[in-house]
Amino acid sequence: GNNYYLGRWNADLTLDAKSSDPISQNSDVTFYGDKIYLTGKSGTGEATTIQVFNASDLKLIKTITPPSK
Repeated sequence: GNNYYLGRWNADLTLDAKSSDPISQNSDVTFYGDKIYLTGKSGTGEATTIQVFNASDLKLIKTITPPSK
């Protein structure tokens, strides 16, 4: 479809895990501890959001919308 997902692949290139929610294709990825942070930049003028995923199963923990300036 038109959605993008965060994925983790095994050494034999089989899909090990896929994020529970879609992500922005323009996201910056940060790994910190047992979490993965995706800073989504929509490119359409919408607010930037930060999605926090659990690194072990790629389930979305929460979405943060920073305050605008």
